[in-house]
Amino acid sequence: MPTTAEIIARLGFPDTKGFQTAWNLGTALDVDGIIGPYTSVAAMKSWDRHEHGLADLSAHFSAREFRCHCGGRLAGCAKLKVHRKLLSSLEKYRAKYSPRGVVIVSGYRCTKRNKSVGGAPGSMHRYGLAADIYGDIAYSALKSQHWFAGYGIASDGDVVHVDRRDVRGTATLLSPDRWWY
Repeated sequence: MPTTAEIIARLGFPDTKGFQTAWNLGTALDVDGIIGPYTSVAAMKSWDRHEHGLADLSAHFSAREFRCHCGGRLAGCAKLKVHRKLLSSLEKYRAKYSPRGVVIVSGYRCTKRNKSVGGAPGSMHRYGLAADIYGDIAYSALKSQHWFAGYGIASDGDVVHVDRRDVRGTATLLSPDRWWY
């Protein structure tokens, strides 16, 4: 059985704090970077689920879905960041609108990857607070749920980007930012 530090690394996190920030399979972990008993139990739970082909960060989402597409090849890439509040909101979205699953097109992006795809310099992807998803829900249906603080909307009106920029204090769930592609 791998150690807790090895599990965290195998899931793709650069450090313990990253895992603690993301983990959403139970009570929130203290984000202190210390591998104590709660973090060890959480890591073991995630690893067991991972080994059995189940989602390893929340009920329906896994670390691999949110990894930077550069794969850590670009200088300064942390490889993976995701916030438990984003996962919680995505779980709510999935339960109500997409019970068969939500496809994460893009999660975390390191600074260089974000720039290479034309992302905004302050993109929430850089902080693990955003996900691009295959859009099949109209913004008009989703906006009243107050699950996200940022929405990117395709020309057909479907939501293709969601984020939790409220964690960084740049919008609120009740007054989200929105833009069109």
